[in-house]
Amino acid sequence: LDFEVAEVAHEAALTHEQTTCIIRLVQHSRTEDFTLKNYADVQNTWEAVSHCLTPFENDTITVPLDGTDLKYTVYFRLLWDWVVDILRHPVIGPHCVFDGQMFIRFIDEPWTADTF
Repeated sequence: LDFEVAEVAHEAALTHEQTTCIIRLVQHSRTEDFTLKNYADVQNTWEAVSHCLTPFENDTITVPLDGTDLKYTVYFRLLWDWVVDILRHPVIGPHCVFDGQMFIRFIDEPWTADTF
């Protein structure tokens, strides 16, 4: 139940106060153990399990425009490591199927042209 409530708070982009409010509501009507008390508990839980998955990395991209260098920080996960995380997941992994024999050519996407 802790994970589901934390996931809802994350996906709904709830503020700290909204997260604490929803946690209080769940605690009043719970039917199973619920140990989160506030937003700090949610943050600590996420931090404690963050090492289990591929971490986000960041890099700065510099783009020249009209004599000025614009800098953009982008956050990403290494694709291979992320896919391995998903495939190793005991619930999700068994449902992933890869057919390396089939290639679908998209005419409107030049990078999938006949060079393959």
